[in-house]
Amino acid sequence: MLSMALIDRCRTSAPNDHASPPSPKSACVVLDLPALPAQDFDEDIDDLESRHKAAFHDEEAAPTKTALTRAPSSSVLLKPRKVTLEQAQIWLQTFRRMSTWFPFVVISPESTVSSLSRDSPFILLAILTVTAKSDVNYYFQLDHEFRRILSQRLVVDGHKTLELLQGLLIYLAWYVLLT
Repeated sequence: MLSMALIDRCRTSAPNDHASPPSPKSACVVLDLPALPAQDFDEDIDDLESRHKAAFHDEEAAPTKTALTRAPSSSVLLKPRKVTLEQAQIWLQTFRRMSTWFPFVVISPESTVSSLSRDSPFILLAILTVTAKSDVNYYFQLDHEFRRILSQRLVVDGHKTLELLQGLLIYLAWYVLLT
């Protein structure tokens, strides 16, 4: 089961889902994101360069400026974060605007973060992941969590549900735009 259920005190502090979002002091947690090592983009570039050389047999190519000036990799850790109800509501509204270009997974106008968390938590996670692109660290942590849960439920547990398929469709539709 996904660990995305809203905390009960969220319902008592905001009984009407259509009410204005809670203030940051009273914001409820929708999702706890784990601490992760920060992605090393320099290492990715070096890996891409070495694959390019191997594919095109281009061993004499001069090293790129990135490879020459790259600082030694440090063990940077992204701190654990919490996605608040307010952030999730903003990202859901962003997805509603994006979804006009993606009619394959329909989220009803009456759906809220609370109802999606309760009824379709994996779809909500996919929505939060594709709309968190404005904050790279949130996106990286949500992406990691999305992939972890997908692999756990699909590969390890063998679940085959429409919710997993719809969440994967949402994720894949915008993945290219986010990388």
